[in-house]
Amino acid sequence: MAIFRLRKKDGSEVWVEDHGRHVVDDKGNVLYHEGVLRDITERMRAEKELNTLAQALRSITECVSITDMENTLIFVNEAFSKTYGYDVQELVGKNISIVSSPNNTPGIFREVLVQTQRGGLAR
Repeated sequence: MAIFRLRKKDGSEVWVEDHGRHVVDDKGNVLYHEGVLRDITERMRAEKELNTLAQALRSITECVSITDMENTLIFVNEAFSKTYGYDVQELVGKNISIVSSPNNTPGIFREVLVQTQRGGLAR
């Protein structure tokens, strides 16, 4: 499999994924290529956008965490891990309820947890 850009007849470019092989003669000369080209332009655009968003989330100085529907942390930025005193690797894959900070009272932490689980902002 190979990924590359092609220029279309109208001058526009598309990203394609090549699922194929070269057919060669007994001397190793390529006779032709057989296979399927799949247009992955939209996937490449989406991946670029996700990478840009991920970089932005990593660089924000405010605490950012993302959980799945079971409240398992799937992303935390450096500010979040420093605030709560954990390494990023210690948090990702764990339930957000493990997060606490000696700088905050249990009541504040519960409010942050509830708001995070609801997808809102804690005050």
